[in-house]
Amino acid sequence: MIVRLSFLILVLIFANGNVPLRGAERGCCWRKKVLVVGRVVEWRPPLLTLRTSSGKMLYIRMGPYRFWHRLRLELNPGEKVLVKGWRCGEVLIPETLESPAGRLRLRDERGWPLWRRGSSEEEW
Repeated sequence: MIVRLSFLILVLIFANGNVPLRGAERGCCWRKKVLVVGRVVEWRPPLLTLRTSSGKMLYIRMGPYRFWHRLRLELNPGEKVLVKGWRCGEVLIPETLESPAGRLRLRDERGWPLWRRGSSEEEW
């Protein structure tokens, strides 16, 4: 029974096509990337809080804690950052982050997290 159920779940997932680029939530727009420019309000790895120029607050989960702990990247309040990714309702799925410290790639062009592929830090 468990094997059949697991198989059915896998079939349903892969029947939808491009797994990471499909969203279960309403408002997901995986085919259209967005660019968000804002200033850091708070950085508590892996959670980033930004305020856009229009005053809107965005809360972005930038990946797993272990990923950020290894990188030791510091983002300071008030710094201007650019986050490129996909919008899914009120959630922004980040692909890249640009800050005064440099440019960091978090996901590939299909949306797969680089930390899950066993990628080397050079790809980040």
